[in-house]
Amino acid sequence: MRRLLPARPRQQDLSPFQAAHVVRSLPNPLEFLSFVFCLGNLLAGPYIEFTDFKDFIELKGVSALRGPGTGPGAGPAAGPVAQG
Repeated sequence: MRRLLPARPRQQDLSPFQAAHVVRSLPNPLEFLSFVFCLGNLLAGPYIEFTDFKDFIELKGVSALRGPGTGPGAGPAAGPVAQG
């Protein structure tokens, strides 16, 4: 039987960028459609890699929660208002 899909490239044939952003499994329809219809992707084309988007929606990697007061905007202004 003839193979319809192209063969996967070997890991050693990939550049470091490609190896870091390879999609290892087929996304489910919700993940795929949310990536396609993300506002930034609609306006400017895919400006982020799918793996980065998936890490963001799954709160992994740099998008992981690290506890209260450690996210973007966390600083003196993010805490309780100082009285004085």
